[in-house]
Amino acid sequence: MYNKKFFASIDHSILIVILEKYIDDKKLLRLLGNIINSFSITHGIGLPLGNLTSQLFVNIYMNEFDQFVKHSLKAKYCIRYADDFIYFSINLNFILIKCI
Repeated sequence: MYNKKFFASIDHSILIVILEKYIDDKKLLRLLGNIINSFSITHGIGLPLGNLTSQLFVNIYMNEFDQFVKHSLKAKYCIRYADDFIYFSINLNFILIKCI
């Protein structure tokens, strides 16, 4: 499934919770929160397209998805950059059943 408005759909509160899992420094979290909340399409939703911090934030945000695909779906061969992903498998049924 392709979401052409992927950056516009990022939930700020979820992103901040994910950042809090990895960062202990409150000042840094506040700074990152200010950057994240400086832009939104709808209140608390959306990152600016093309912004360097947005690219970093989207990759951090999607790491949760990557871990799910790797560990829960047991996908061996997948590539993702931001909102673009490719899955490889010798078995088409694996892709159809697990990933769609």
